[in-house]
Amino acid sequence: MIGEKFIKESSIKIELKISSIKREKNIKPIKLVKPIPEDFFIKLITERRSVREYSEKPMSFEHLSFILYSASSVSGERMGIKLRTYPSAGAKYPIDIYVAVFNVENLEQGIYKYNDTKFQLELLAKGNYKKELYDISIQQDFVMQSAIMIILVARSLRSTYRYGERGIRYVLMDASYISSNIYLSSTYLNLGSCVIGSFADEAFKKFLNIKGDETFVVLAHTVGTIK
Repeated sequence: MIGEKFIKESSIKIELKISSIKREKNIKPIKLVKPIPEDFFIKLITERRSVREYSEKPMSFEHLSFILYSASSVSGERMGIKLRTYPSAGAKYPIDIYVAVFNVENLEQGIYKYNDTKFQLELLAKGNYKKELYDISIQQDFVMQSAIMIILVARSLRSTYRYGERGIRYVLMDASYISSNIYLSSTYLNLGSCVIGSFADEAFKKFLNIKGDETFVVLAHTVGTIK
């Protein structure tokens, strides 16, 4: 579904008389003004990196809470709709967030579902599932070093029932916004994070016990204390 075939099928087809732009030739590029490197936001986005080496030091519960709040939480309300810390087409918010906890202070190991409207974790299964997630993630070594794994699961019907196949684009966009929030909040806390896009899709769905063709894991994030 996702790819060239999907893009063609999900394109908005409207008959418009549009001409292609005529590109200018031999035009000198315009130099932009560089922002101040010491600016807080500029410093944060330039320091952001994918970090794949973590220490054995546990993550604090406060840091986990901070990252999840930044990733997705209620930031306001409009016409009875609870708005989140990231944009979503039609305010459909088609991403569910799961957290695998391996090494967090004052929090039991296990698989949790994050309720972003109530800002709380709901325990689904107790235990250390690091080895299972390491295997699902094609045995990428840094998974075994991480303190947590945040898993973004698409419930695409929330978008596609309104926007059709094009809604899948919006689902992926939502996941990218959340991913960016995880990266930047981790950087702010001096923690390491790395997105994972390579994993066994069906095994991941089976592990989380999620069903339906419209439901799938988009990506995952490891987070841990930096060596």
